[in-house]
Amino acid sequence: MDFIKSITITRIFDAPRKMVFEAWLDEKHLQQWWSPRGFTNPVCKTEGKPGGTILIHMAHPDLGEMPMGGKYEEVSPIDKIVFTTTAFPNAEGVHQLQGHNVVLFTDEGKKTKIVLTASIVKAGPGLEGALAGMDQGWKESLDRLGELVEDTSEREMKITRVVDAPRELLWKIWTDPEHIKEWWGPNGFTNTIHQFNLAPGGEWLLTMHGPDGTDYPNHIRFVEIIRNERLIYDHGQPEDGGQFRTFVHFTDEGNKTRITMKGVFKTVEYKNLVVEKYGALEGQKEHIARMEAYAAKMLTR
Repeated sequence: MDFIKSITITRIFDAPRKMVFEAWLDEKHLQQWWSPRGFTNPVCKTEGKPGGTILIHMAHPDLGEMPMGGKYEEVSPIDKIVFTTTAFPNAEGVHQLQGHNVVLFTDEGKKTKIVLTASIVKAGPGLEGALAGMDQGWKESLDRLGELVEDTSEREMKITRVVDAPRELLWKIWTDPEHIKEWWGPNGFTNTIHQFNLAPGGEWLLTMHGPDGTDYPNHIRFVEIIRNERLIYDHGQPEDGGQFRTFVHFTDEGNKTRITMKGVFKTVEYKNLVVEKYGALEGQKEHIARMEAYAAKMLTR
């Protein structure tokens, strides 16, 4: 088979092989991680068996909806998956982008190693951008797969709160610096926001002023933004040894909104240091409580 472009990516996930394997076949799992950052998959239907079909509608707020089809050629539990993909139909319904993909799964101690070989068989005119972004697209998709399957419970802080406010309002007060500065941080803190660029890769620079007068400079970089649904950002510079990633999810709960905030630290030791030295668990609770109180205040205006 002649390939226009072919890439191979090796990735190790801290998760059992069976779990990683099934995440490629089960549509409920696939829906959560398939596609690059910033995309959702409102339609995801799979038949995870040889000859079974794949139908995924990837959606992006700026790019619109992109239907993708495909078929499983080989499914060898829990070792190998081979599948094709098709996308970008022309006016006659002929798909202008066709791919062929092989995923190999092996144990790496208690972890799972996958080797993905993704190849493009056909690319019609005007799809140069899709080819150029292929490497980054797969990298981001596999990052999202890791976030789904890996158990980070020992090195994370997580809190969930159901807030009596609409999701759109809560999204606004989490993403508008004029609102953020009024409630961000534990009790007694105030904030000065120096820079706020709500975009993937955008920087957020702020100084938190403690009740005792101590200033705490913060550097945040946005990783993923899906309006009214998800915020992911890295806190701290990678070289400072203290970076952690925060996930904030917004979901409807009747007329209320469930907010789940999870911070994942690089190591258990650093997470314990933050908890013991800085009282991070109590600070997280106060942080969410201040957000809820501010939302209630906004609703009375």
